[in-house]
Amino acid sequence: MKFLVDIATNQLVSKELSIKQYKEILKVIWPEKPSPTLVLNILFDIFAELTDKPTEYFDELSVLELFMFILQLRIQTFGSTCDLSV
Repeated sequence: MKFLVDIATNQLVSKELSIKQYKEILKVIWPEKPSPTLVLNILFDIFAELTDKPTEYFDELSVLELFMFILQLRIQTFGSTCDLSV
């Protein structure tokens, strides 16, 4: 299924996360010693697969735009109820 993701200045068409992609995200986010560079590279690769945009596109997004993309992806995948701690 495809859906629109509205980030600050753009709208992206994205697919839902597959189980494989979800597992890959979980593995990279919670290792014993996380590497921020590796985490971002893998996340951007997955985002590129979902949106058919190059990974460089996600390098250029602001932190807010990335957060909005991740939040909307989460809502589409798991529902609109989301606990958020800031």
